[in-house]
Amino acid sequence: MLSPTTVSCEDSMVGRPILQPDRWQRTRRRTSRAPGRPVSARTPRARSQDRTEVTARPSASGQRRADHEFVQRSNATGVLLLVGDWMLYAALVSVAVYADRWWVTVLSIGAIGMVQFAIGEVIVHEASHRSLFRSAKWNERLAFLFALPFGFTLREYRHEHMQHHRHMGTERDHLTEDYETLGLNDPEPNMLWLWWFKPVLGYAAWRYVRGLVEERKRRDWLEVSSFWAVVAGVCAWAGALDLLLLYWVLPMLVCFTTLLYWAEIEDHFRTRTGTRSNVGRLYNLMTHNSGYHYVHHKYPKIPWHQLRKAHDELCPQDADISYGLLDTYRQVSRPCDAVGGQEADQVGWHPDL
Repeated sequence: MLSPTTVSCEDSMVGRPILQPDRWQRTRRRTSRAPGRPVSARTPRARSQDRTEVTARPSASGQRRADHEFVQRSNATGVLLLVGDWMLYAALVSVAVYADRWWVTVLSIGAIGMVQFAIGEVIVHEASHRSLFRSAKWNERLAFLFALPFGFTLREYRHEHMQHHRHMGTERDHLTEDYETLGLNDPEPNMLWLWWFKPVLGYAAWRYVRGLVEERKRRDWLEVSSFWAVVAGVCAWAGALDLLLLYWVLPMLVCFTTLLYWAEIEDHFRTRTGTRSNVGRLYNLMTHNSGYHYVHHKYPKIPWHQLRKAHDELCPQDADISYGLLDTYRQVSRPCDAVGGQEADQVGWHPDL
């Protein structure tokens, strides 16, 4: 087992015990997850039980610099982001309906799934940190445009996501159960099957739907069911239920859930630093810089439009770096010994989320 040590980004981090990131703690009990981050990826089994909870955090000087230079929330930027994604979605549906060709429909469904990921994962994630809008109330009151369409409330998402930030790599982090359930901690996991085939053959959708129907608070059930009752009623009245199923439900179950599955594995599995950043330009263009995950974990208040600059200036060399999904697959397919040979720095906790 790795001995405790201290590793730093540009600015030194508070000394804490270190956890080898690809050896997450075993979950001793089955936790029923609220669909806070309803994703199909759930997580790694530790080879030993003598792991300590990691609470590394940035130095005070580094945090002051991040707050001063990069924490720039804007109501206008949030509105443009949200409106832009919904306009892109509407354009894709319009093109598919107008073209009325099967291959255009297939391509549109794939593209819609990516837009859904940008809305139902990235924008929701920003709102959960209250970074989507400068106004805290806007982050909550506009959740019907980015959380409820995906079957969960912002409140549920925030609860689970904050647990992930505060307790990353411990049994209180939902990923610990996820990676275990996925089979990622088997002695020799078949990553070809787990990465490429398992999610697209229906497992990702099944995990997502199961997450949505597990134990939830009555308030959340009422909020989600009321929203969808209105949507289904309007579509039925307009004779557009078939369009709702084809251009919302189907892309969500096939493409959106698969992208969630990949993102959960990519972010933390088999890393030296605890967190992987996907710096691919096209990926970050389509997902609003969600690939810069290391700097997000270290400075979670930085909004999406500042993440690339913050990554370049604050910690460009410290994260595990991927240049796309193919590169991530190559990295997660490496044997554990090839990853865990260096001491690792967990960056999962910060007092002001």
